[in-house]
Amino acid sequence: MTDPDILESMKLDLLDMDIILNNVVATFNLGHSVTLDLEGLVLRGMNIEKRRGKAYAQMKLKTPSATANIFASGKVTVLGAKSEAQTKEASRKFARIIQKVAQRDHKICTKAGGHERICVKNYKIVNIWASTLLPWDLNITKFAKACREAEYEPEIHSAVIYRISEPKACLKLNSKGSLVVQARKVAFVHAAIRHIYPLVYPFKKERKVKVVMEQELKTRMKDKMWRSNTKI
Repeated sequence: MTDPDILESMKLDLLDMDIILNNVVATFNLGHSVTLDLEGLVLRGMNIEKRRGKAYAQMKLKTPSATANIFASGKVTVLGAKSEAQTKEASRKFARIIQKVAQRDHKICTKAGGHERICVKNYKIVNIWASTLLPWDLNITKFAKACREAEYEPEIHSAVIYRISEPKACLKLNSKGSLVVQARKVAFVHAAIRHIYPLVYPFKKERKVKVVMEQELKTRMKDKMWRSNTKI
C-alpha cells in the first residue's frame, strides 16, 4: 500500500479512535521561600495524611478528583486529574486549602509573611498519560524486529516500548492494539500517535472478535436451571 493510502486510512481511523487522558501530572511551588510544617498541616487539615518514612504529606480532592504530594520545601506535585484544566483547578484549590490552614495556625508556614506568601508559583505540567485503541491487532514481534527504535523484551513486559525524540514521547504498544502514550503536552500525544501509525500499519492483524452469544447459549445448555425452563 502506498504512503498516500496509509495517510488517508490514518485520517479515517483517527476520527474513530478515542484518546483518553488517564493522568495529568503537574508541579508548582507555594510561593517564594515558603516552608511548611507537615506534621502541623496534617493535624489541622482535612483529607490529608503523612505516612511513616515518606518525605511528603498527601492530600486528596474530590472535585476534581486529584491527589497532591506536599513537601516541606513548599513544592507540590498534583496527579490523578483527567485534563489540563482539571489539574490547574485542583492546584489552585490545594494552594487555597493550605493557605486557609496556615491562616488559622501561623506556625505551619515558617517563613516571614506566613499564609500571605502562599500562592501558585512556577506551575507547569510535567507528564501526561493517555491511552487509545488501534482499530486492529498488531504483530508486535515482527514490528520490534523491523524497527530498531522499538524495545521489546517479552520476558519482562508484554508490550513494545517506542521512544520518540521530537516531540519527546514514550509509547507502549500491545498485541491487542492497545496504545499508551506518555508526553508533556496533549499536542505531543496527538503528534506521537500520528508518528507511530504509519510505522505499525504494515504489521496490523485482523482483530479476533469472540461471538459472545454463542458462548452464552452453550453455557445455558449446560446449566440445569436453564434446561429445566426449556419447553419440550
